[in-house]
Amino acid sequence: EERVPVFPEKEIVFVSARVHSGEVPAQHTFKGILSLLMDPNDLRAKELRARYVFKLIPMLNPDGVYRGHFRMDQLGQNLNRYYLDPDPSLQPAIYAAKALTDYFSQIGK
Repeated sequence: EERVPVFPEKEIVFVSARVHSGEVPAQHTFKGILSLLMDPNDLRAKELRARYVFKLIPMLNPDGVYRGHFRMDQLGQNLNRYYLDPDPSLQPAIYAAKALTDYFSQIGK
């Protein structure tokens, strides 16, 4: 089974967008970051890719976006208020994002 490469010498950069579903500018900013990082000819992007591993979540609240909500998810929750203690069944995206960042913090990334 092929696995994702591991780069233990590199720091982790975590970028997420749209925890508030109505924050459309965040999506444009995220797209700009992604476009820059993926540009094979941009020297800045090459340097960033050489130094860091990027963990990217383009949309933390897809249900809220789909339903046209501004700040809330499908359960009427403002997900930005649950980062300290998210419930995996009620705020699964926040729970997963927090678990990921906590993990990288614990291993010194």
